[in-house]
Amino acid sequence: MKFSPAGARVDVLAKVLPGGPGETPRAVVHVVDRGIGIPRGELANIFQRFYRVDPSRAKSVPGTGLGLAIVKHLLILHHGSIAVDSERGKGSRFSVTLPAATPPKAAVLETR
Repeated sequence: MKFSPAGARVDVLAKVLPGGPGETPRAVVHVVDRGIGIPRGELANIFQRFYRVDPSRAKSVPGTGLGLAIVKHLLILHHGSIAVDSERGKGSRFSVTLPAATPPKAAVLETR
């Protein structure tokens, strides 16, 4: 949203992928914007600490370059991952995947 024009649409999509036998289901959240996009050659670097794709924009777009690095490491701690697909001038799609919580079997309480 930070790199999208004012009023531009940003979609958030979520789904749960069932796990196979012995696998944990996964929750996937996609955030899709129609912003400036990220050049393909920069995609491998955007999760590094203090990395800014375009340092010349540092004055007009505030930030430290820590946000995506923090997200990546928090997801790793929770056995998740983050991926990005982007095209310069068309926008980006960030996909976050985490193990889905499975509800415990419901306990039946009897009251008298």
